[in-house]
Amino acid sequence: MKLNSNIESRNIFIFSIGSLISGLGTMLYNFSIGLYVLKLTGSSLNFSITILLSMLPKIILFPIAGILADKHSRKTTIVVMDVLSFILLLTIYIAVSKNNLTLLFIYLTSILLSSFNAFFSVNIESCIPNLVSKNKIIKINSINSMINSIVRISGPILSGIAYSIFEIKYIILINAISFLISAIFELFLIIKNSDIKSSIHSSFISNIKFSLLYIKKNKLIYLIIKYSMLINFLTLNILIAIPYYCINVIKISSSLYGIIQIALPLGMICSSFLFTTTKNKKINILKQMFIILLLIAFSHFILFIILKIELIIKMKLILLFICIFIIGFLLCNIEIPINANLQNLFDDNIRGRLNGILSSLSQILSPISIFFFGFLVDKFYVSYTILIAGAAFLILSFLLFRDINKKTKVTL
Repeated sequence: MKLNSNIESRNIFIFSIGSLISGLGTMLYNFSIGLYVLKLTGSSLNFSITILLSMLPKIILFPIAGILADKHSRKTTIVVMDVLSFILLLTIYIAVSKNNLTLLFIYLTSILLSSFNAFFSVNIESCIPNLVSKNKIIKINSINSMINSIVRISGPILSGIAYSIFEIKYIILINAISFLISAIFELFLIIKNSDIKSSIHSSFISNIKFSLLYIKKNKLIYLIIKYSMLINFLTLNILIAIPYYCINVIKISSSLYGIIQIALPLGMICSSFLFTTTKNKKINILKQMFIILLLIAFSHFILFIILKIELIIKMKLILLFICIFIIGFLLCNIEIPINANLQNLFDDNIRGRLNGILSSLSQILSPISIFFFGFLVDKFYVSYTILIAGAAFLILSFLLFRDINKKTKVTL
């Protein structure tokens, strides 16, 4: 089934609006429920448990969701997961209205919402290449990246305002409605081969083995995945080191800290916007990754110098903002082509399983990376943590250069 340009434009619009509404709604809920737990119990441990319970189900369920995505209608699963999230949050809203919201109920809700999100995420990611033609995959991935960055910037601000104005029950109701609106929009998506079924019917373990073997046999896919995982691991150094430096070292105000925090996603928004306006062209994805890795390593070395030299606070913050903005810009120049390439390279009848495995690996690597760079910040100066990360990016670029003899060009 071939989609005409009108249908593709409508799919992009529906996908964008649905993602923005549900993304902001979820950010609003997560922010508010965390503050509510802290207020209810006064315990940072209970707050941490809430976060942990929102992560663990995804690690377990992503591969299962991927298998089901290859066997059942992805569109149906997407809509059903949003409807289930709506029903769950509506139930919580009723419980809060009757003063029946207990800590155990919050924990259970975190588990269920995370589970629904696991199935939703894998299916929507697997659907993207079926929403548009091949030459528009870069565009829809750029828009998706832009929306995620907008949510990262505006989400905490709107959440803080909403929490100070509304009771928790109304915030929960807003998120419930956001899921319902998103589900209604998704009903009108037209998906190519949306009901395709996998030709492989086997056990869970066999499916995982088959998917890993598929990745290993395709050298280009293997290299893209290997280096993208390592890049994601190293990238989190900025999210750990810079907040610590701003709050504990130079002790800037919360408003100035907020400005520094938006530098990374703002760089990603600008990069995403440029991708939506540029024409598709043939690129060597590995060569592009190599060049950008060198630039990211160089940016980290400059950031190290900025942190080490003596400057007035205002000048230091301006340079910090510019440098972090550039890193965000460069990271997005890797992320979008990687996603578009993988979506093009994955066969449709196995795309769900592959996305499920990759999502699970990413979810596992994130807390390990956070712990690792948190340990480095505690043991060394912040500046040396940035220097170590820069050196790691440089080594990674040399390793990629070693593998760059796989000169496969992919049309985007």
